[in-house]
Amino acid sequence: LDDLMGIAWECLETSRIIYNKLLPTLAADSDDAKECKQLLSKTLLRLGDHSMETGKFDQSVEDYEKSLKLRVEVFPKSSREIPDVCCSLANAYLYAS
Repeated sequence: LDDLMGIAWECLETSRIIYNKLLPTLAADSDDAKECKQLLSKTLLRLGDHSMETGKFDQSVEDYEKSLKLRVEVFPKSSREIPDVCCSLANAYLYAS
């Protein structure tokens, strides 16, 4: 199981790095930038989930906060994408304290 968790983290971390490098090269208001932010947000959410699963609660809080910030930028306030991260963030705060 540890090997699988390690592989999962490597894949997610590689995705995060790629999206972080790609984002500054895109026009700020373009559809591509919006899609990149959505994908980066999803990757950060999954990294936060991974950190929760491995007991790294402070790291999960950080990842969830970054994910939430991006989702607020790209999704409408009525979107279910925002409360999804808020719920995960609340759980991370609970375990981190």
